[in-house]
Amino acid sequence: VKLPDNLTTWTAIANAVTAQTQVGKGAGDIIVTKDLIVRPVLPRFFNVGDQATIGAIIRNSTERTQNVTVSISATTISLASPLTRTLTISAGQSATVNWIANVPKGPNMPNMPNVPISTTITMSARGETARDAVQLAIPIEPFGEKRIVANAGQLDDNEARFTLRVPNDATFTTLKLSTSPSLAAGLIDSLEYLVGFPYGCVEQTMSRFLPSVLVKQALDKLQIKNEKIEKELPKQVEDGLTRLYAFQHEDGGWGWWESDESQPYQTAYVLYGLVQAKKAGYKVDENAIKRATRFLRQPLVDTTDYDLKVYIAYVLAEAGQGDPALARAMIDRQDKMSLNARALLALLLKSVGEETRAKEIVTALAKLATETAQTAHWAEPDISRRRWEYFISNGRTTATILRALLALDPQSPLIPKVVRYLMQNRLGGYWRTTQETAQVLIALTDFLAQSRELDATFTYEVF
Repeated sequence: VKLPDNLTTWTAIANAVTAQTQVGKGAGDIIVTKDLIVRPVLPRFFNVGDQATIGAIIRNSTERTQNVTVSISATTISLASPLTRTLTISAGQSATVNWIANVPKGPNMPNMPNVPISTTITMSARGETARDAVQLAIPIEPFGEKRIVANAGQLDDNEARFTLRVPNDATFTTLKLSTSPSLAAGLIDSLEYLVGFPYGCVEQTMSRFLPSVLVKQALDKLQIKNEKIEKELPKQVEDGLTRLYAFQHEDGGWGWWESDESQPYQTAYVLYGLVQAKKAGYKVDENAIKRATRFLRQPLVDTTDYDLKVYIAYVLAEAGQGDPALARAMIDRQDKMSLNARALLALLLKSVGEETRAKEIVTALAKLATETAQTAHWAEPDISRRRWEYFISNGRTTATILRALLALDPQSPLIPKVVRYLMQNRLGGYWRTTQETAQVLIALTDFLAQSRELDATFTYEVF
């Protein structure tokens, strides 16, 4: 059997069943190794100005003593001599060799780089009958805090000017200037951030694939091409769905992980994502949806937490199981809700045919906006912001209210101000958390689909 070029242990498992229902199982390990192995001992990264001890462990797996010549080389950093050592390693034994590495400070970096760089370290070992070599790239990071200074604006005349202030002691500084016919068009960078976010818990998995589904719909509708997203999206959605199915518990709910208790809010969030994926044309396991809706029925009745009750009712309505009577009954309980939940209640009422009452809620929310000449946003009371389990943040709440405005008061003068606020408060191409980034993307997708701002044609000059 030809195995990949990877020094590891491979486990083969065989399961068998006969026509007489006799069953059996067997397993075996295959260890892929070499007679002489170099194992680098390196940090995950260096800081500018570091002095560090790096090393290698040399393993002699032959049946004889080996005289081994070990050498090292590196780019960017300097290494203390000697760079070549000779070791005598007995059969079946290991030996360690170390070097002192010095990372230059920012001004002494070659070519005065203004972007993060790395060092490539090569280690080799040559014995009398065997040899091995390893090459790894290690990033070199600035010694300090990563800080992003962002500015977003709108060109009303023929010219726009703005100033970005960079601290005098800043290192590895970069400037990225993006132009588009719409402030919201910057969501492409944000989607790429979510698509590239590493898999983790249920919430991170959901916040990765749900916006991808919704934004892909908007890009198709607006006939915008993005080869990177179109190439990666199908597999990302498929992998996300597979992972979510594996996380679903026996009672039909989801928690944070695979073996914890089911949480009503998490379950509603996942169900919402599955429903939206289905609407986008992806094949979704109907049994997973049915089990989740059954699980949510009991907490919908039992809970006295109106943030939770509104969210479950909203998601069930999205799944085609809206309850108009329950939606109307919650109108008089808005004093027990966060601003985010009140916006969701407006969207819920609209979906069950109570658009007049929904508009009343949106009108009331508009009066609570923190508004300037250029921006508008909403700030949750401190008591609501402490509800970490519901992912509440001012950015997320502002995005949800933007969705309600677009659905129920699309001519509101607050809408462009809210979009400007959201774009100005990005941390580069994304927002504070995966949840906030996901919800803002959903809102901006609604805005783009409605405003058609990406249809504009223009030229620009930077000077």
